[in-house]
Amino acid sequence: MNEKGLSLVEMIITIAIIAILAGIAVLTWENTAATKADTQRKNDLAVIQNALQKYFANTLNYPSTLAFPGTLSDGIQTYNIPADPKTGWRQYCYNPTIPSGATSFQKYTLNAKLQRVAAGSTTYTCDLNSDFNYQVKNP
Repeated sequence: MNEKGLSLVEMIITIAIIAILAGIAVLTWENTAATKADTQRKNDLAVIQNALQKYFANTLNYPSTLAFPGTLSDGIQTYNIPADPKTGWRQYCYNPTIPSGATSFQKYTLNAKLQRVAAGSTTYTCDLNSDFNYQVKNP
């Protein structure tokens, strides 16, 4: 008998192969998007750190607060402060400190929550949250 077209088994196999390939594509895209966002977070903290160093050079202390996104002005320059690239994700956290013997903010930490992080990585507490997993400090 000369049949034209696909049998039911052939169609099921074809659909299964397409579903597997689509699943692989989605997982690859999500992984790439998370990696890109984490790279942006690290770059953002470097930009914020640079603005804080310039602020410190002009005022001899660090600001008491930062808004994400926002601006920081030292009276000479205004610096743009970026926000986390993923809407609805944990915002960055800025924590200035006054060292013993000082009278103004002389140190700080900046925290971010990365999407892709190795199991068992260190977590940091900032702003009542303890799930930040990336931190930079003033040089």
